[in-house]
Amino acid sequence: MTSYWTEPQARDATTYRPEQVERGRRLVSRDDLLKAERHRTRMDLGDLFLEVAPHTTPDFDGTRQLLARFASEIGISPESAREYRKVAAACSLPVRERVAATGVTVSYSVIREAAIDTAGSGRPPAERWEILLTMLGDAARTGERVTAQKYRQAIGARLTVDAGAGLTPARIIAQLDRDDVRAAVVAHVTDPAFLREALQEDPLTELRLRASLTDTPAHPADPPQRDDATGDERLLHQLRRHVHTLRHVVRMPPEQILNIADRDTLNELTAAVHHLSEWITKIENRKADAQ
Repeated sequence: MTSYWTEPQARDATTYRPEQVERGRRLVSRDDLLKAERHRTRMDLGDLFLEVAPHTTPDFDGTRQLLARFASEIGISPESAREYRKVAAACSLPVRERVAATGVTVSYSVIREAAIDTAGSGRPPAERWEILLTMLGDAARTGERVTAQKYRQAIGARLTVDAGAGLTPARIIAQLDRDDVRAAVVAHVTDPAFLREALQEDPLTELRLRASLTDTPAHPADPPQRDDATGDERLLHQLRRHVHTLRHVVRMPPEQILNIADRDTLNELTAAVHHLSEWITKIENRKADAQ
């Protein structure tokens, strides 16, 4: 018979409450919709993960599995869950109050650097926070924004790509010849959190991504309509724009819409194609009659 040691008054760290799941989902939705709220939202998510798995609990496999299950329930990656939990644990209430007292808005990226030193400055936590508080105090007087780049430079962290100091786009792209760099870039850009932010910043990113995944090359856009265009020219320009819209539809790979296209939508699409075919036939017949 196998026996297990259970610490007296130990907490069962294998479950979480439905209320916590619902609260987490609301926070994730707010993080997706409100860019300006991301700092506070991610700190709130970190606090929630600390509720589910207190930081005093060792990071053994059971804790990691618990965090992964909870993260899946609320719709974020396990990696993000572990990061938010670490940042929230390292950003104590007194530190948060001192940051808030400066009255300066600071991004989550800066708080993350101060809390867990992701860029590897090697400075003790107390020094990192004091440097940040000094910078925030200066920013309160000058109105200058404290960015992650400036903060990394202030704490002597290693150069990162987003810091951009001395790195031209060509030099950054050249690094992709290295297998380790390419693997790291692919892992980063395919992370769900990064994809959500990229699509929010530029809705056309999704269209470009879909076009790049298809075998059909993108059709070049029509040149802008001239101000002195005649009525017929304007009508032709409008017609071409509609044709290009149809091309965008058929360039969407069936695999991407297989699970989202309901029967009504497919029926509407079939009817539209049928009407379009009849319409083109009428035009061709009238052209033939006129000749």
